[in-house]
Amino acid sequence: LDQRRVVEFLGEGSFGHVLKCSNFETGTMEAVKVMKSCTDVIEIAKHEIQILKQLRRLDPNTSHVVRFNSFFFNMEDICLSFEFLDVDLDTYISEMSPCKTCLPLPEVRHITEQLVMALHHLKTIGIIHMDIKPENVMIVDHHEKPLQVKLVDFGGAQMSGNIDFETCIFTQVYSSAEVLLESEMNEALDMWSLGVTAFELAVGTVLFPYNRCNNHVLDKGQQTEQFFNRRTNDHPRWTIKTAEEDGISEKEEDFSCFDDVVGMLLVQQEHATGLDLFMDLIKNMLQVDPNQRITPMEALQHPFFTVKEETVKELEATSKERCVENIQLTNYAVDQLEKPEHILPNAFFSFWDLNSILLMTNMIRSTMIGSSCMVKNKTYSGEPTFLYKLFLNVFFMFLKTSLRM
Repeated sequence: LDQRRVVEFLGEGSFGHVLKCSNFETGTMEAVKVMKSCTDVIEIAKHEIQILKQLRRLDPNTSHVVRFNSFFFNMEDICLSFEFLDVDLDTYISEMSPCKTCLPLPEVRHITEQLVMALHHLKTIGIIHMDIKPENVMIVDHHEKPLQVKLVDFGGAQMSGNIDFETCIFTQVYSSAEVLLESEMNEALDMWSLGVTAFELAVGTVLFPYNRCNNHVLDKGQQTEQFFNRRTNDHPRWTIKTAEEDGISEKEEDFSCFDDVVGMLLVQQEHATGLDLFMDLIKNMLQVDPNQRITPMEALQHPFFTVKEETVKELEATSKERCVENIQLTNYAVDQLEKPEHILPNAFFSFWDLNSILLMTNMIRSTMIGSSCMVKNKTYSGEPTFLYKLFLNVFFMFLKTSLRM
């Protein structure tokens, strides 16, 4: 560190710590990762340096991958020098996002597109990141370039076609099925992690939360008994306390299946232009079969990124107009649905398509969270059961009639 001055301690991890340094020769700020000098960490550092040397083949200005400057020794410690970036996405959202938990969809679109571009560039040089998550995505400069991001932390990265699972570093809640099952892996696993990350940016909730802890970790925990009950002669040894045992009220889940998210996002997002396109992209990113999962090049050509916002707004305006017609028809259907033997005319169902059903679902959800809804010139507030039954009747009769037609 002779030619550098330590400005700030940025953080500490399993293999070392990170410092913000001023480089006297270049006059620039750097992020210096100081690796511990134990044997195992030295081997990990050597592996990371090999990966970082490959990254130099990419243009750091267009690839959205962090720039690696050099490595050097500070006594026995190996130090890796990177360009200095601002904050990770978790910090950016918690400190600068209006809602503190998620981002508006236009910002999610811009960030996700850059990360897809990063995956495209990594694929061209045969590198798999292995641990894509919000903490490993950095904002370049939230003042000058507020939404420009770069992928960082290649400590667990692997070369495609030569993955050593024993040295893999990954975070379980962002990991694909093939990683968790230790089956054949390729660069498609990064696309899965990006899909989970993009979902979290838009919703503010981890898509696949992990609620279990290993027994040996709990055995050593100093505060374990505050949150867990110990069981004797049984497996697992520890069970998490119930809400009643802990004296807290249970948190309601926002959704139980992937499609439930659409209605929640329509409520949350003030600027939900292209929401259906976003959800379609996420579904393609989260294909369980890695061979069916969307590739970076295919993702860059997805309408979520390519369709002009004006076009999307026109499509959504048309959909909302049709929804108004549907609600008018629903007013007529309320009385008819009270007659079990009565079959609504096919003309009623000809107006219903997937977008209309989606908007109707959101209308019902709005009622459930305290808003009101007009049906037959009556305001239904606090009566979600009525609307839920109404929608189910309409939906299943729609399916029945469609099949009959």
